[in-house]
Amino acid sequence: MSLDVEHTKARLSEIRKQMDLVRSFGISIGPSTPWELITIAVGLVAAVERVQALHTPDEFGMCEGCGDNEHGYAIVPHPCPTIRELETP
Repeated sequence: MSLDVEHTKARLSEIRKQMDLVRSFGISIGPSTPWELITIAVGLVAAVERVQALHTPDEFGMCEGCGDNEHGYAIVPHPCPTIRELETP
């Protein structure tokens, strides 16, 4: 199972809207902790997206983000260990 960042972002957006709706009716579900957790989760998703953007395949199927050899060529096949770890459930 891979990490579905877009689905996670959409789900977080839905949850935030539901929590805002509950708040708009003056219903208290406790301290601001649920909202803080959503904010933290959004930040984590953004961090994963930034890492994924760095570790993309080049035209030869090698990872752009894992470093180059002495000739300036990427040397780690994509998906690299970083991407594999992000996609491991």
